[in-house]
Amino acid sequence: MQEKLKRLKALKTLDDLLRNSELTEQDIEKMAVQLKKEAWQRHAGH
Repeated sequence: MQEKLKRLKALKTLDDLLRNSELTEQDIEKMAVQLKKEAWQRHAGH
């Protein structure tokens, strides 16, 4: 449960950062793809 709360807080922070940034939707999509790739690599490494 604690982990879920941490993730929710991180997502909220990320959402706030993205709203206040000059990033385009394409920039955000590229970052999302990269993050997903890194997450899967970490997951596969365990």
